[in-house]
Amino acid sequence: IEKIFLTALGSLSTLTYYYIPYNLTSKLQIAPSALSGAIFPAFSSFQASRDDNANRQLYFRSTLYLALFSAFFAAFVLLFGGDFLRVWIGEDFARRSTGVLSVLAIAGFINALAWPSLAAIQSLGKPHVSAAFHTIEAVFYVPAAYLLIARWGGMGAAAAWLARAAADMFLLQFAASRILKENLFGFYGKVLLRLIPAFAAALALFMFIKYRGLPFTSFANIALLALASVLYCVMVWFWGFDSTMRRAVNVWIYR
Repeated sequence: IEKIFLTALGSLSTLTYYYIPYNLTSKLQIAPSALSGAIFPAFSSFQASRDDNANRQLYFRSTLYLALFSAFFAAFVLLFGGDFLRVWIGEDFARRSTGVLSVLAIAGFINALAWPSLAAIQSLGKPHVSAAFHTIEAVFYVPAAYLLIARWGGMGAAAAWLARAAADMFLLQFAASRILKENLFGFYGKVLLRLIPAFAAALALFMFIKYRGLPFTSFANIALLALASVLYCVMVWFWGFDSTMRRAVNVWIYR
């Protein structure tokens, strides 16, 4: 709906400056969508065997691993999104769309965290809950998007999408926690305990590379970004994963 409003209230160029960043960040949803399809039958299977603890563990781990995966790319877009657009499309486009891309990167990260909750709610026999949430969100989102777009154009559309994604994530996680008999704030604490150190490390590494001022496509910059990726994986391995996950990865590698 925000794309219709952008065209109606602005121009086709306004839509372009929003749509390309939106299309880029939407690619972040490929991994959550794939994982959601994999854990859906697992939730149903554990429910059938009345293994509530296994479902809670599955819910926590799937959310955590998506957070660790998506946080890295969100941090990259926040620091280097403008450079990427400048190289790919041009200076003028980057100047007009970098802010939109940054807001949508945060929204995409938040939206990714809602997928395990949606899978849990639907697979555990409560699909009407998520349907009701989405209907309620639409009632508020449509007028809010219209007003924000009328005032701020593409940035208004990105802000509306961010607000909707945040509300959707919280509502779905609240409902999933109730169904799984999980303490919501305790759940947030467990996820953040493992996410924040790795995310802070990624952000610090990217900031160090960014403020060296190297050309984005230079060999040195690409090498530093590759090194940052390796260091982030190390942080995830030792801090983001627990012993159970590390053991499972080792079994998968060496089987």
